[in-house]
Amino acid sequence: MITHNFIIAGCDTDSIAFSKPDGSPFTTIEQEDLLKDLNFQFPEKIHWEHDGIYDKMIVLKAKNYILYQNGKIKKKGSSLKSSKTEKGLRDFMSEIIDCLIFDKTGELISVYHKYVKEVFNVKDISRYSSKKTITSKVLDAERTTEVKILAALEGAQAQMGDKYYMYFALDKSLKIQENWNINAPDHDPEVLLAKLYKTLLIFQNVIDIKLFPKYYLKNKKIREELKKVLDGI
Repeated sequence: MITHNFIIAGCDTDSIAFSKPDGSPFTTIEQEDLLKDLNFQFPEKIHWEHDGIYDKMIVLKAKNYILYQNGKIKKKGSSLKSSKTEKGLRDFMSEIIDCLIFDKTGELISVYHKYVKEVFNVKDISRYSSKKTITSKVLDAERTTEVKILAALEGAQAQMGDKYYMYFALDKSLKIQENWNINAPDHDPEVLLAKLYKTLLIFQNVIDIKLFPKYYLKNKKIREELKKVLDGI
């Protein structure tokens, strides 16, 4: 067996990513030879395929990673691609990824504070509404989440399979996105602060999470720090 001393960037049950110790590129011939060598070591029914060469790879956790090549960023994994995640939070993740890929980690706190300010000054609630699908569990609601969804549908002719976008109101209830009024906003920024921090936790293996205050907490020190951010100090 040939020993290459490659650096393993990530691996799981059905994939492996690696680089040369010096970071130099693999030639086409090297890639072909490595694939042949790898497949030679496995039974016939286990077949490895080449999934591409990338300039950068950031592994967040098992089966969740970011790839960069030729100016394009690919996101892999449920944590990064969930369709249930609010658009504002997806944009937040994209800016974090941009900082990581392009070595701008010194800007991460500024990005965080940008979105902290935004959740207190929302102009378009669709950015912070999440999609809810009407299921039998919703129509026969027993659990807290389904009860809140059903309550938000009061007066609506909802049927199985219908989809609604909803946001959290100040009283922690859910409301249909169309009922939000920009002139009298009633969304709960505290809920969104917690969601922002939870989004940060997706990256906790590659950023220093201790640098980011938990602004959703109610203790005096945190609230003073939050006020300074909102006041632009």
